[in-house]
Amino acid sequence: MVKQLLFLFVAIAMLSSCTANSSKTAYTVDELMDTVSTQVGQEVKVLGKVNHVCKHSGMKCFIVNETDNLSIQIMAGGIIKSFDNDLIGSEIEVVGIVREHRVEKEQIDETEKTAQDQIHLEDAHDQCQAMLDNVTQMRNWMEKNNKDYYAIYYIDGIRYKAL
Repeated sequence: MVKQLLFLFVAIAMLSSCTANSSKTAYTVDELMDTVSTQVGQEVKVLGKVNHVCKHSGMKCFIVNETDNLSIQIMAGGIIKSFDNDLIGSEIEVVGIVREHRVEKEQIDETEKTAQDQIHLEDAHDQCQAMLDNVTQMRNWMEKNNKDYYAIYYIDGIRYKAL
């Protein structure tokens, strides 16, 4: 009787752990980005279309939502040695850990000052204006989210599969 109960307990535990792992929800890029700040350090599964692969190393790619206006960077890791350029345009499912890189206010101030100092140079005007536009976007996000840093979220990839 004890052996039967022990066997039953072990079987239930194994089935529970298998079910928990296989039922992990796959997020779209939009769904992930809606809650990404609460998932830092956690494993997620996300679906998206590859719109860019780093040409030199293949160590990162970007997946986008259905309207191509929101993306998240995926870094190669785990069993992912690199991303192949042939993935561009393909739908993939990625499993990985959500990470956050913080750009501190001081770095943003320094970038803004550098851009303002060089914007008058003819060959640097467009690049400096783009930097200033990014600074404005970062400051707006910081104000909206009541933060003293700008957060860049990405995924440390563990594995992926093309769909």
